[in-house]
Amino acid sequence: MLALPGVLEQFFAIEKPEEAEAIQRIRACFTGLYSLDEGESEDVIKDAIQNPDNYIMKPQREGGGNNLNGDDLKNALLSYSVKVYLPRSISFVFYNSKKSKQERSAFTLMQRIRPKPFPAYSCRLGKVSLIQATYELGIYSAFLR
Repeated sequence: MLALPGVLEQFFAIEKPEEAEAIQRIRACFTGLYSLDEGESEDVIKDAIQNPDNYIMKPQREGGGNNLNGDDLKNALLSYSVKVYLPRSISFVFYNSKKSKQERSAFTLMQRIRPKPFPAYSCRLGKVSLIQATYELGIYSAFLR
């Protein structure tokens, strides 16, 4: 929600230059997250079909796994995308059924995050080795009243 235009600004006094700059710095940390509901994000979907290695398609449910990327992402988008025009006058028209609309809206499209690898020690099966690692931080919270 914070990535939507105007939302982050609600928490800052945007008339102050230092706070406007803070908003820009915060936004620079965001990655693109796009709805696959019918009629939304069509330009991004076209780009994802043409450049599938720059995106991840994630099911909208808890837990990891079942993400689509690369050719799997491209094929999934082509199988239940709205009208998409690609170079050389090729066009695809989908949405032949309610099922394809529901399948597509069950996913979110996200720009792929490419973290910079760093050297780290790993211990597997009692053996320590120096590897190139990346990190992921997930923070989960709840508010109970």
